[in-house]
Amino acid sequence: MNSSKVLLSFIKLKWTEQFLFAAYISLMLFGNVYFDDPPFTQEEFDAAIFDLQTEGVLSQNPKFRTFGERNKALAKVIHMLRSLANYINMKAKGDREIILLSGFDVNDFKNHNVKGKFRVKRGEISRQVIARWSRDPKACIYIVRYSIDEDGLRDQFTEMKIGKVKLTINGLMKLRTYLFSMAVVYSDHQGAFCDPISLSVL
Repeated sequence: MNSSKVLLSFIKLKWTEQFLFAAYISLMLFGNVYFDDPPFTQEEFDAAIFDLQTEGVLSQNPKFRTFGERNKALAKVIHMLRSLANYINMKAKGDREIILLSGFDVNDFKNHNVKGKFRVKRGEISRQVIARWSRDPKACIYIVRYSIDEDGLRDQFTEMKIGKVKLTINGLMKLRTYLFSMAVVYSDHQGAFCDPISLSVL
């Protein structure tokens, strides 16, 4: 089952788009019966939106050019939107329909890291392992994680970030069994790590 969360792409909007988006969230979220205890009041949120509008308009005027004040107002609105996003995620508990009622868009998390697409094998030299996986066209980077498969050591893992679909790992401990897994990192979130694959290093 997919676990839905608020899509955070709004943090990249320009100030004019951010103003409109925040105003829409104010209309949708506050007063909705699902969201009866937000982290701040609608009046506080609307005041921040109005401040962004004011400073944004002033920044367009060559006589003022108050970019610094506009950027402060923009940062405040983004901070409040992120607080609301966290609040919505807590209230929705993965239910995409509840998230949509808030006005925010939905990011449906899927585990793209199917075990069959991630493979590890011993390399041509001692203490070497080669990991391969299928390319995800939406991936920004991939993270490969590995640790020794023994009590007390499984959580002491090493992570390596890579933009390719193949990784050669050298210098592992000889005659030890390791656990290897991989996760895909997208532009707005990191996917779950796949189930670990066990391999003995020679």
